[in-house]
Amino acid sequence: MAIFDNYTEFASSTIEENLAVAKYSIETPKGNNNSCYGMPALILLASCIDTMGTLYDKKGNFGELTKDVVIDRRGKTREHYENFYHKFIDKQQYNKEIFIKDFYELCRCKATHNGVLGMDIFITKNGNDNSLFVSEDNIVKIHLPALYDLVKEAYAQMKKDANLSTNEKEEQEPETGKTTDTKTIR
Repeated sequence: MAIFDNYTEFASSTIEENLAVAKYSIETPKGNNNSCYGMPALILLASCIDTMGTLYDKKGNFGELTKDVVIDRRGKTREHYENFYHKFIDKQQYNKEIFIKDFYELCRCKATHNGVLGMDIFITKNGNDNSLFVSEDNIVKIHLPALYDLVKEAYAQMKKDANLSTNEKEEQEPETGKTTDTKTIR
């Protein structure tokens, strides 16, 4: 059983696990049509964004995750996405309303609560575009590799902001295929 001294370390470990499984979901072929396990990847990456969003304020300032913060921020998930946007999203590429509407409202909420996306929203791992959203003929495609890269880079910055110790092994890609015991906080 892993023991953590604080909620920030606990959250960091959870993000690492979610990134590992999301990467596995994106890279593991499903069927014969070059598809992947897209919904699990999307939900896990959205969870990472939710978690990181609790650690920043609307100005992009880092704050330690404490029990009081966890209790205070329940039911404020939209704010988590706004905080993540202010800290990590390229303002030249996406405005806040598009990121919040397209990703949070149309993708994250529907995927996690309903297990579906809108009829005009798809997730894809294909394409050479690094854009998070690809729009063609009134259809929005979420590019999973770009979303994974965005979350992975944001997580690396979060670890620096949190002054979480890093070592050479932690800097490598998260490993898949390993399980961890239940975590507790002292």
